[in-house]
Amino acid sequence: MTPFLVALCLLFPQPPAAPAPNKAALVVQEQLVELSLLQSLAPLKLTPEQIGKLLPALKKARESAVELNKQDDEDLVRIGSEVAKARAQAIAGGGVPDTIEKRVLEMQRLAASRRLETTRKTVKTILEPLRELLTESQKSEIEKQSETFYGGKRVPKEYAKDPSKAPKDVVQELAISAYIERTLLFDKTIVLLELMKAAPKPE
Repeated sequence: MTPFLVALCLLFPQPPAAPAPNKAALVVQEQLVELSLLQSLAPLKLTPEQIGKLLPALKKARESAVELNKQDDEDLVRIGSEVAKARAQAIAGGGVPDTIEKRVLEMQRLAASRRLETTRKTVKTILEPLRELLTESQKSEIEKQSETFYGGKRVPKEYAKDPSKAPKDVVQELAISAYIERTLLFDKTIVLLELMKAAPKPE
């Protein structure tokens, strides 16, 4: 696969000619995704009060993601006439111009860079209040999940040869940061947390 096609796959993950999806199958797929998230969320046993304090930060993060998607769409619209011209040229046998390949690859690079920077800022914004919000047992649970997910304790590079020497607070911060990124920043997490907050607790 050429870099150009890779970039297109990243910009358009769903093939435009895909058949209409089976709605019942989609429901099961969504529930499987939710179960995967619940495997990380449920063991924390977050209280309704904790969830109430966490949700505003997650909703703000979702707004940032929506803005990124909007910016990606605007970038695509801007090259619409060039794409149409390149398409006509390729149909006529002239091949796909290098110029449009370069434009799309650069767009993909910039979009990825924007997302990475936004994710870093979002994780940093959520990390401090979350660390204050969590109990020690909840932090330990996140550390345990991190070790399972990554196949070992995550430590800074300087402790790679002897992870046991890494300070606990640094290891914990890496684990919580990863938890934010791979669990809390999913759109569905907000819905699940709202359901968990409202769910009657077992007596």
